[in-house]
This record gives sequence, C-alpha cells and structure tokens, in this order.
Amino acid sequence: MPFTIHETGENDIDRRLDRVIRKFLPGIPLSALYRYLRRGLIRINGEKTAQSYRIRPGDRVYIDTGIAEPAVASGPAERTPGKAQIQNLPEPEVIFANEHIIAVNKPAGIPVHGGGTSYRFGTSCRGGTSCRCGTSYRGGFSVTDMVLARFPPPDGSLSFTPGPLHRLDRGTSGILVFSASLSGARWFSAALAEHLLAKYYLGIAEGCLRGTELWEDNTYKTEKNGPGFVTAAIGGGKTAVTEASPLLHGATAEGTPITLVRYRILTGRTHQIRLQSAARGFPLLGDRAYHSGYKNGSTAGAGERFFLHAGRLEIPPDNPAGLPEVLEAPLPPLFLSFLKNNFPKDTLDRIGE
Repeated sequence: MPFTIHETGENDIDRRLDRVIRKFLPGIPLSALYRYLRRGLIRINGEKTAQSYRIRPGDRVYIDTGIAEPAVASGPAERTPGKAQIQNLPEPEVIFANEHIIAVNKPAGIPVHGGGTSYRFGTSCRGGTSCRCGTSYRGGFSVTDMVLARFPPPDGSLSFTPGPLHRLDRGTSGILVFSASLSGARWFSAALAEHLLAKYYLGIAEGCLRGTELWEDNTYKTEKNGPGFVTAAIGGGKTAVTEASPLLHGATAEGTPITLVRYRILTGRTHQIRLQSAARGFPLLGDRAYHSGYKNGSTAGAGERFFLHAGRLEIPPDNPAGLPEVLEAPLPPLFLSFLKNNFPKDTLDRIGE
C-alpha cells in the first residue's frame, strides 16, 4: 500500500505515537486513529507499531495515502489557529524569548485562548500591545493567536506548537509564559507543579488592607452565574494560598477607599486572588463577579474592569530553559493612569515604575 512519509523532529522525541498523530492530524476521530494504528495504516519506519510507542531520534512516520491526503492537507495548518492570520493583528509585547520559552506582557481584556469578541485598540486600548491607535480587529482573537502569528510552530515537528503554560484571566494583564520547545514546556510545567517559581501581582482592592496577611482556603469552580460563566467559591475543593501585602492607600474620585496590594500566589487556582481578596472584604475594584460595590464614575477606567497585573516572576538560577532569574512586565497605561489619579503623587517612584 502507498504511504506518505513524514520526518519527526526534536520536539516530537519521547512523545507517544498516538499523541503525535493526534496533534499532526487533528481532523481524525480518536477511534479511527486507533483503528488505523491497529491495521498498520500508520507506521513507524515502515513497521507496524503500538500506539504507546515513543518517538525516537530519526523516526519517520508512514501514513497510508488513503487517510493522509485529506487529513494532512488540514493537519499542520490547523496547528496554527486561523485567527492568527488576521491582517494587522497586534504584535505581542515580548518580555523574553529563546529557543525554549516565550514570555509576553498580556493585555487586559483579551483572553489567553479563543476569541469570540471584537476588540478595538486606541483610545479604549487596555494597554500592553504594540498596536496602531484606532485599529479595529473584528471576529475576535486571543493572546495565543498573537503569539503564534509572531512565533509560528518550529519547522521539523509533527506535533509541537507553542502554547501557554499557565492561565491568566481575561481581565488580568502581565506575564504570560508560552512554550517554544517541548523540553522548555516540560521544565516550566514541572517547576510550577513543584512550586519553584515565585509569582507576584499588583492589584487595586476596595477598602484599607492594613498589614500583610496570609490567606488559605479550599476553593472550587462554579457556573452559578450562568452556563459558561465560571467563577470560584470557598468551601471545598483544592487549597488556595495567597499572601497579600498593602503597598499604598488612596481613594477614588467618589471617595471609595482603595489599597494597592502586592499579592504573591503560592498555588494556582481559578480566580484565586479575586476570590480570596473579596472573601476578606477587599474585592478588586470594579470586579462585579466578586461583589465589588464600585460602579461607573468619573475615574477613567474604573467600573469597566478590575486592575490586576502579573508583574514579576522569580525563577531558579541556572535553569535548563535559559530563563533569567527575574522576569518583569511593565504596568499597562490604564493601570498607570489610575494610580497617578488616585494614589499619592510619588506612587510610581515608590513601586519602582
């Protein structure tokens, strides 16, 4: 039987054959994929191979032309989302990039995955991207689309695509780390799981937090506000631990007392900072999902969004991913403007911005 032959690359090594094929040919149903492997329609180096086989250096994947022609035509292209082809898509603000890791400064208001919303940059820009003022982008896009447009999948890999290695909420700005290689992805994911990375955020909370507090709760996800609208709640589930330290106190134009808080998260749960801060009586200003009482007022930006920025990531020295010991992301313009208008005049000097 005739086969098409595909060379594997460095980023395919040690991955299971079935997982490589699922990435390379996403249009093939899983049940059909396993049937093709059992029948020898997908092989390694011309030999029938178990689905659990792990790719080795120099391996070649043989795919029967009867299934390969339509699937391969859409396979690799599908690994770069179609939205990433939008003309004039804004450039991601790159903080760091090497052959293993890409770190960008995520703008607030744009999701990490998926689109589904039209965004307009310019006077309403939520900060952080290198964009042309007033440019509209219709149809929706994500930070992942922006990164893939700038850093397409590396040549020579059947299965690897750069992707985000952790989460940030749509409304949160700051450091977002993507994989640029399989080894980089594995190291960073393991470092997260082993709590080797220190993650710091700046947020503006309602009320006056007077001293450093350590918050520990069991939290779980809920869709109580409507299908697909995920929030989190306290009272079961996994442990969430956050350290909150007040930096400065101020007030909105309407007189609402506010605190600039430095948060350090020791775990990574859904909406962790937003939930735990609100549970202590300090919801993020404007965060309606977590009971902020602040509504639209004269202060620019308030009431339309909350302010939470992943500003600093501390990394073990001499790590195999080649990352520096500290990554930092500048605050977005709207956040800076709010600080200038609602906190002491020397605020930016005092927080090092």
